[in-house]
Amino acid sequence: RRTIRMTSGPRRRLTVRGARSELESYRPWLDVAPLGGSSPAGIAHYALAYHYLVTACPSQSPLTVLDLGCHVGLFVDFLGTRGHAAIGVEKSTHLAELGRARGLDVRRGDVVDLGDLVAPASIHLAVAMRLFHAEAPPFEPVWVERFARAVRTVLRPDAALFCEAEVPLPIDAFERAGLCVRHRIAAEKPHWKFGRVRDDAWVFVLTGG
Repeated sequence: RRTIRMTSGPRRRLTVRGARSELESYRPWLDVAPLGGSSPAGIAHYALAYHYLVTACPSQSPLTVLDLGCHVGLFVDFLGTRGHAAIGVEKSTHLAELGRARGLDVRRGDVVDLGDLVAPASIHLAVAMRLFHAEAPPFEPVWVERFARAVRTVLRPDAALFCEAEVPLPIDAFERAGLCVRHRIAAEKPHWKFGRVRDDAWVFVLTGG
């Protein structure tokens, strides 16, 4: 596994607008065809995930973040430049290799089977952006529960899952795995902390307990 690129220490925290502005420079990374892998998340949603990270965990730096379905590692690289540790998991061999070619810690594997990829109770924030996208096959509750249990295993006790969904999700499947919704950010409505999201998506923040 490659060493991730990090700055010497945590940098000044960005607002949602500031994070989105810096993330815009990664747009060329999104031109890579998914080739059966995860569709890249929108720039705006990565900015929301970053803002949640620094507001929910203000006293812990650097933090360790897990990007599930990370594509070529856009968010992994961005977090490294902000002084945080980041791990990406990507099912597509092609996309995972592209991420590793950039020197990023992108691990090829399935998001429902993280046991050999990520140490238990080591993650401050897991991010699942565009994993539950509209073009994907229907998500059965059994699969969602397997996914939630896999994520729950690698999260620290005080950690969270930041999850975007363009399709209805069986929330009770997350709850059976021990993850409960803390925030639900509605489509195209401003939120006091997270800003505005697309009209075809919901963003959930799920925590243990």
